[in-house]
This record gives sequence, C-alpha cells and structure tokens, in this order.
Amino acid sequence: MRCNWRFLAPHPWTPTAKAAWRETWEKIEGGLLTWRPLDYLSQNEARKATEKQAKYRACEPPYRLDDQQFKTSYQLRWLFVHSSRGAESAAKQREKALVAGLAALSRLSGLVGKYHYRKRETITKRVDRDLAKAKASAYFKYTLTGTEGERDWRLQWERDQAAIAEEIKFDGISLMCTNTPESDLSANEVVDRLHQKPGRVTPDLVAQSKAHRRTDALDHDRSAGGDVARISSPSSALGQHPLDQTRAAGTVQWRASRH
Repeated sequence: MRCNWRFLAPHPWTPTAKAAWRETWEKIEGGLLTWRPLDYLSQNEARKATEKQAKYRACEPPYRLDDQQFKTSYQLRWLFVHSSRGAESAAKQREKALVAGLAALSRLSGLVGKYHYRKRETITKRVDRDLAKAKASAYFKYTLTGTEGERDWRLQWERDQAAIAEEIKFDGISLMCTNTPESDLSANEVVDRLHQKPGRVTPDLVAQSKAHRRTDALDHDRSAGGDVARISSPSSALGQHPLDQTRAAGTVQWRASRH
C-alpha cells in the first residue's frame, strides 16, 4: 500500500476479523448498519428458478489500517458478504452434527460403569472422541458424576446454546478485503472476481508495473488479533508471489495491480 499497489483478497477469519464481524453483526441487529443486496449470480445458480437461486448481500463497515513505522494509516474496505446458500449449508451441517452428537452421548450413557467404561479417564476420552467424530464437540457440554469404586457413573449433557448462537452469526459469511475504492470496484465486482477460479486474472485489475524498482515490504501486526499481511517486490510474477496462493491452502490469495 505504501507503493500504491491495489489488491483484492479473501480475508482469513483471524481473531481481529471475527471481532470486527461480531461488532458489525450487533450494529446490523441494532439498525445502525444495513445489508446491501448484491446482483452476483454464478452460472450454476443462473440455471435454477429464481426462487431457488442463492441470494447475496454485503455490509461494508469502515476499517482503518495503522502503519506505526511510517506513522500513517490506510483506509481499507472490509466487505462482509452473506450467502443464503452458504447459510443453509452451514445450518444443515450443524443440525447433522447435533443429531450425531446426541446419538453418541445417548449410547455412551448406557455403557458407563460397564465393560471397559469403569474409569473416569477412559469414559471422558471416549466421550470426547465420539463427539469429535460426530463433529459436535463445540455443541455440547457434559458432566460425569460417580466413583470408580461404586461404578455408579452418570453421564449428563446439554446443548451449548451460547456456542451455537455464536456460530450461527457466521453462517454464510465471508470476508473480502481491498484497498480499491468503490468507484473503481463495486461490491458486486468484488464478489464476482473472488468467485473466479484461482489463478485467473482479469486485465482491468492486474496491470503491468510501470517501474521495476525494489519496494519495502509492508508488515502489519494487529495487536488485537495478530493479522499479518505483506506486500513485496512488484517485479515478482503474480503467480509466483508468496501470497498468491489459493484459499484451500488456508492462506490469502492476493491479486494486485499498481497504479
């Protein structure tokens, strides 16, 4: 950003990003911020009837990045994008995990104190393992009472409603980050570009560098969450850039241009 590079990237869910979304969600619920409907429609969705098509909407709260070394700041655009299809998928996966987790706990409650389930450590390890297998560890809280001598173990559980409610806030939500002004890149265009296949570059976003001089790397470490982003030499080919990686690898995919 110090060198006037423009970028567009999906942002990982770092602690800072999660905190920003929670704050944004509360403002939306309180009427201080609103969603903007988007026109984005994938080719697959376009083939479906209108009432069955996925709906997208975006909320764009202000976000400032402070550069302590140069004692300046940069105004970035953080776009929280909600996909109705993504929200439906997340809800189905959670319900499936809840059903599987409940079944696992019910089965184990009838085994405690019997067979190999006579020691606390053995029982708790099995409960944790079966909940993890059901992908339901985050959704249940359980207690185990009793003694090994009496073998009067009793397994009780309940849904962790707070954890479930917290997860629901993130259903269908993704975060996009760019320093390109809305006049040059609308919210619809942001979503459209980031749904393209990895490695595909559009000529209006990625331009030839006007000069091949060395640039200083920009590092920023957000004290609240430890976010780290780097922009390095513009002479590197886009496909070889250290941050030009796919989201599947768990990193940020950068698409940069210099103006």
